Amino acid sequence: MIYNQEINGTLAHFNFSSFSHLTYLDMSINKISGGIPVDIGNATRLEELSLCSNNLNGNIPSSIGQLRKLQTLDIHENNLNSSIPPELGLCTKLYYIDLSENTLTGPLPLSFSNLTQIFTLKLGHNHLSGELSPHIFMNWTELREKNIENNGFSGYIPPEIGMLTSLDSLFLHNNNLIGPIPEEIGKLEILEDLWLSENYIEGSIPATIGNLTKLRGLYLKSNNLSGNIPIEIGNIGMDDIKFDDVMELYLDLSINNLGGAIPAEIGNLTMLGSLNLNNNQLSGDVPDSISHLIYLEGLFLNSNRFSGSIPEDLGITSVLTYVDLSKNNFSGKL
Repeated sequence: MIYNQEINGTLAHFNFSSFSHLTYLDMSINKISGGIPVDIGNATRLEELSLCSNNLNGNIPSSIGQLRKLQTLDIHENNLNSSIPPELGLCTKLYYIDLSENTLTGPLPLSFSNLTQIFTLKLGHNHLSGELSPHIFMNWTELREKNIENNGFSGYIPPEIGMLTSLDSLFLHNNNLIGPIPEEIGKLEILEDLWLSENYIEGSIPATIGNLTKLRGLYLKSNNLSGNIPIEIGNIGMDDIKFDDVMELYLDLSINNLGGAIPAEIGNLTMLGSLNLNNNQLSGDVPDSISHLIYLEGLFLNSNRFSGSIPEDLGITSVLTYVDLSKNNFSGKL
């Protein structure tokens, strides 16, 4: 373990063949540059490899597929600029992969479907592209955290995502995803964070979203969503509200084409800390039930078509700090 020692230079002269019995290597948070040597594949007993937070560049060598005992691979925050080698899918004991914050390109290898023990997958902040193959999702039943945000992934969110029933966080925001939110999303019943913002997702918000009773954050901002906000949205986060009165809930449906009225059931989300519905086509009165949101700190309803009077009890909570009701058709007195 030689992490955070401000070591510089390259790995070119690091003879991995001489460390055939090495099981753990952590050289993270240093100033190591150059490429990852091909002969890293000779350290065949490696179980944990961390080279994160360095200045490594070039490709991820295909020889990494020879590390069949590898369980954790962390090479995030470097300057690696290759595709992800399909050979990585041969490391079937992997349960933790973090390749985020590089400039990796190309698709997610289909060989990743072999990683049936994968628990955490972080690929965010790269230049990855291609569609999300349903064949990969079908084998990831142990996956708890999937971060592929800030890439160029395209195509539909496959219905097979509903098979990831162990998932507690899903970050797909800032990609090029299209099509609807699959109804199967409601099968992810222990999900706590769902980020689908800044894509091209269309259609309505499925009523099955109400099955996500452990949800802490729902972020659907900047898509092409339409239709009404389902009344079932009043069920999200309800399980944890019963047992934990500290954690807040965050809801952001802004910059879409949602219409109709805000459902009165929004008042069930008593732990809601921020409600952002700006830049939609929402209309009608703001429901009185919004006054039930006693922990609400931010309320953003601007740039819609709301009418009627502003609820008198809106200011009943002393924590409400940020309010924007502009660019609507409200009437009456404040």
